[in-house]
Amino acid sequence: MSSQEIKELAKIADQLLNDNKIVEAANAYARLAEVDKTNADAFLTLGELQGEMGQLEIGLKNIQHSLELDPDVSYAWLSLAYLLQAKGDIELSIRSALKAVELEYELLDAWIFLGAIAGQSGKLREAENCGWRAICLNPDNSDVYVNYANTLYQQSKLEEAEEAYLAALKIKPSHQQALSGLIILLFTQEKIEEVISALSKVTDLPLSVAQTYVSMGADLLEKNAKLAVKLFNRISEICPAYSDAILNKSKALIKLELYNDAVVSLEQVLQLSPRSLEARHLLGEAKSRL
Repeated sequence: MSSQEIKELAKIADQLLNDNKIVEAANAYARLAEVDKTNADAFLTLGELQGEMGQLEIGLKNIQHSLELDPDVSYAWLSLAYLLQAKGDIELSIRSALKAVELEYELLDAWIFLGAIAGQSGKLREAENCGWRAICLNPDNSDVYVNYANTLYQQSKLEEAEEAYLAALKIKPSHQQALSGLIILLFTQEKIEEVISALSKVTDLPLSVAQTYVSMGADLLEKNAKLAVKLFNRISEICPAYSDAILNKSKALIKLELYNDAVVSLEQVLQLSPRSLEARHLLGEAKSRL
């Protein structure tokens, strides 16, 4: 194949990748690597795509070959680290990521990766240091603040964690992970008014997270029924299919002797969970007090 034909093949492969046609792109890069055996970029991209498709062994082999051709490419070492982690070889993945930052200290994704690995291994101080490096490298990136805040929270450094979550939200007010982390932290500190305020900015609430919030707010039923109504009402607004949030709001309404509102709320619960014996019992109680 002529050099011009190789260039054309490379353009086709790049375009397929840009169009997110992963399988077709992988085939094109495989062809390119076959006809241009010294093309480190082709082997690297092929290996990355194979890793994305779950073909870890062959993906690792091709990334390693790209590094044999050009061992000074920092992001190639990081790509190797990603696949080694996926394969479960954590020690080698760390060494690869460290090699990446040795070649390019300012490689942000490598510090994020190293911080995540350290955090998962329980090395929280090390994870904190990596997180701070990431912030120093890119102080306008909301994600690095969230990662850093999570690590601080795990170490019970609550004030510093709150500052980091708020810094993330200053950059990106709609950052759902930052909001979620901040809300859990505020629950821990029993700052319920601030929890409700933060919940006003939440647009997407997975059921598992809603369950966590309801569980963390359960004690509020005894301590402050008015706040409980506000809290569980907001959770049910974001996650309307979650009957437990509405049920807890109903309990708070009964404590406040707002029986008409409790009846309406409990009827909503029974529409979502017709077999809820607790909701039926509370509905009967609320109606008897009208």
